Amino acid sequence: AIPIMDEEGFDVFRLIDMSKEVTDSVGSIPIDLFADYLDQYVKLLKTLGKLVEIGFADITAKTCNLRANKITMQFGDPVNTVEEIIEKEIALGLAKVNGSNNKAKGFDSKSIYASYIGSCRTVDRMARFLRFVERIMTNMYNNREESLRVCIKNAYDKELAPYHNFFMRSAVKGIVYLLPDRETFFNGLTEKEGPLEDSEKYELMGELLQNSKGLTKYLAGYLKERDLIGME
Repeated sequence: AIPIMDEEGFDVFRLIDMSKEVTDSVGSIPIDLFADYLDQYVKLLKTLGKLVEIGFADITAKTCNLRANKITMQFGDPVNTVEEIIEKEIALGLAKVNGSNNKAKGFDSKSIYASYIGSCRTVDRMARFLRFVERIMTNMYNNREESLRVCIKNAYDKELAPYHNFFMRSAVKGIVYLLPDRETFFNGLTEKEGPLEDSEKYELMGELLQNSKGLTKYLAGYLKERDLIGME
């Protein structure tokens, strides 16, 4: 069976609990937990409109890829954590394969890894996405009068734009222009909880931010140590 995105809907309290769990597990992060955590953030951003949903469909594809790679790598010593699958790929020479450069990396059509899309590359991009979302929330939390567009544009310029070409940056600029207001974001964040006071909304966002920072810091250090940042 092909691994699929976690099918449960978005729930801010579930995300907060998951953020604690995944951060507490750094050094041995369960693959399924990490993928579910990313899926929850994608579901949150989907509330901002169809264009945003399309823009982050790639992250959903990457969580499916990571789950699929976990299955592929179940030989010899099994892999169950993000760190285990990365270390196994490094040992096998798969650290920088992306599905299209595999032959050049020594995995021709006869290899079982001929079209393998490496988890190292996938996790690098997931880490960028998490930094992007974290910066959006930081901007919103610290600058409460700024529009959602400004908060997201600033986050994009700092965390994702350096990795995108001119055409991608132009497309994102158009999407940002069409973004709704802050209230729409908060409605998506707290939809299941019903109407909340502004103070309650920011309290939830602050808790989520506090929990998530340990993970993004850890991933940045771990990927840098393994020379896995900014791969094509």
